[in-house]
Amino acid sequence: MLHGEAQNRGPLGERLDQDRQIWDDSRKNHYQSWGSSMEFTLSPEQQGVQKKAQHLAQEVKGSSARFDREAQFPREILQRWAQGGMFGLALPREYGGQGLDYVTYVLAQMELAQVCPASALILHVNHSLFGGAVAQFGTPAQKEAWLPAVARGEDYACFALT
Repeated sequence: MLHGEAQNRGPLGERLDQDRQIWDDSRKNHYQSWGSSMEFTLSPEQQGVQKKAQHLAQEVKGSSARFDREAQFPREILQRWAQGGMFGLALPREYGGQGLDYVTYVLAQMELAQVCPASALILHVNHSLFGGAVAQFGTPAQKEAWLPAVARGEDYACFALT
């Protein structure tokens, strides 16, 4: 039997033929050329946040190595990044965040993590694992209680997995 060829094979065979046709049609539609390509250019806002993160990362480069050597919590780095607006980038504005998209947040994270991965991970847990979860699933009271301080970098939240 050739693919797509109708055969009288009873209800199951007819169903398989229908399923194959649906699959073929969906593949054709999915891979259809639209005559244009996707736009991967960063917006001016995204570029601005990325440059700011690059600058903030370079400011703490020396401190990062020292904190790693001395096995110290990088509070000074986190405070500098909080002052620079790196906390709460994609958290909702109504709770103290900047309300930006996650591409912008990831661009900032990439720049910060190149200089101090430990601090970038703390910021990520604070922002996404805790802040993102509370923003998406928390009650209004929980959002009011926790998100503003987390978005400003005043509180460091945690995440526990067991």
